[in-house]
Amino acid sequence: QFMFILEDTETGVCLGTSQIMAHMGGPGNPNFSFKLTRREFFSKSLQTGTSHIVAKLYADESGPTEIGGLILQPASRGHRLGRFLSLIRFHFIGLHRALFADRVIAEMMAPITLDGQNMLWEYLGRRFIPLSYTEADKHCQRSREFISALLPPEDIYLSLLPPEARDVVGRVHEETVPARKRLEKLGFRYKDAVDPFD
Repeated sequence: QFMFILEDTETGVCLGTSQIMAHMGGPGNPNFSFKLTRREFFSKSLQTGTSHIVAKLYADESGPTEIGGLILQPASRGHRLGRFLSLIRFHFIGLHRALFADRVIAEMMAPITLDGQNMLWEYLGRRFIPLSYTEADKHCQRSREFISALLPPEDIYLSLLPPEARDVVGRVHEETVPARKRLEKLGFRYKDAVDPFD
């Protein structure tokens, strides 16, 4: 894991950070996500149909490189410092190519309520894993075994979730929108994968 810190050398204040995880998971230590697909249904007798998004637990053991940890002090935003902190990661990967995977992913922070809740976790993840969002996220730093042990391997129809949970699927926190746009300009694309926590 590599962390980059932007410091104001006159004051000694940390203005922001960014990081790289050389390999997120690997063989025997998968990185989990929900893969989203659309299912179409049609009734000939009713001459009507429906469309549903389903989520299926996916275990990726390929060990992609993950970029993340882009955090900037509010007073430092809007001064191109966030762009610098983002790009320095790719410069470092270029300088040390052998340390990193060919595929690079970025997990973006999801919309969080004012009291720190994640609606997708509350209405989906927590139904299977009896931990709060914060507890589950912290435990995930030590072991991800509980994800495959407790989340169902079958399709989960997101249409069964309340609107406030469905509305956050695939969305990022409003403060993360500039970072997402910056990555999309570099060629990153949303690939219909949702982290069970983010």
